Amino acid sequence: MALERELSKEAKKNVDVMKLIEKAGLKRTILGLGECYEKLVKEFFVNIPADCYNPISKEYLKVYVRGKCVIFSPVVINRFLGRSEAAQPEF
Repeated sequence: MALERELSKEAKKNVDVMKLIEKAGLKRTILGLGECYEKLVKEFFVNIPADCYNPISKEYLKVYVRGKCVIFSPVVINRFLGRSEAAQPEF
């Protein structure tokens, strides 16, 4: 797991870097992050059940963190990132 950090002011001034980040659709992953609670992020990953991706499981796409259920799916992640929610072919 890597801790995300806000992009530096110097990097934000680099037009080429910003164009690449924008083109890759990664702008939301490096700008305006706010505070990162490392312990909470680790707790989230530890609590992902083995059958999280099994559609017949009652825990399908669910992760519980501190008593709260978080829906965890590619659609939710893509929506947050502002990317297409359509299924993409796997390579």
